[in-house]
Amino acid sequence: MCAIFDIAISLFTSFGYFEDPRDDQKVLANVHASLKPGGKLLMDMSGKEVIARTFQPTGWSEPEPGTLVLQDRKVNARRLVAVGVK
Repeated sequence: MCAIFDIAISLFTSFGYFEDPRDDQKVLANVHASLKPGGKLLMDMSGKEVIARTFQPTGWSEPEPGTLVLQDRKVNARRLVAVGVK
């Protein structure tokens, strides 16, 4: 992999969703390998306090007319997990 980027950006708490923490490590290793020497990684993350204030264990959405999605969520020691999508 060539180190060609000056910066990498991860937005909207989009890091840390893998079941195995080693997969998160692989992502970080790949980002590091892709950055030029002195390159930066900017990560937009929500703190546990924000998530605790806004957490809803069940949510409904209608991504398109006639399609209804139910999402069940739980929080484990490491991350927020969608446990069921219907």
